[in-house]
Amino acid sequence: MISKSNTANRPNPPLAKRYKQEIIKLEEDVVDAKNKADGLLWDVKTKQAKKDNLELPLTKAIGEMKKLLDDFDRQVTLALKKQWGAGDWFRSLPVIDGFAAPTKIKQYTINDIHHRLQLQRRDPFRPLHHLPPGHR
Repeated sequence: MISKSNTANRPNPPLAKRYKQEIIKLEEDVVDAKNKADGLLWDVKTKQAKKDNLELPLTKAIGEMKKLLDDFDRQVTLALKKQWGAGDWFRSLPVIDGFAAPTKIKQYTINDIHHRLQLQRRDPFRPLHHLPPGHR
């Protein structure tokens, strides 16, 4: 007589063959799926590279536009700050104009600088060869 534990441990050849064939088929399916995924990944990468090449001029143009707009915005804000206000209008009145006119050019000169640089004032219409040596 055969015991129950003995029959449970005995291999079942047809069932084992079927499981082995199923495992082999599943492993082949996994390899096929990995190959398909690699192919799709390669397609995605090549298409991404093409897209990047097509978008490169656009990206450069957008960067230049932002730079120009930043410069323009900076100039606009500067112009708005330089607009005449009530104080400028008041200082431009004829009576007040003599003190600090907003349109007056403020130029500072240093009269003693020509002594340190050994420059002489000369007539701009007089040629240089009429000056004494060392003063040309």
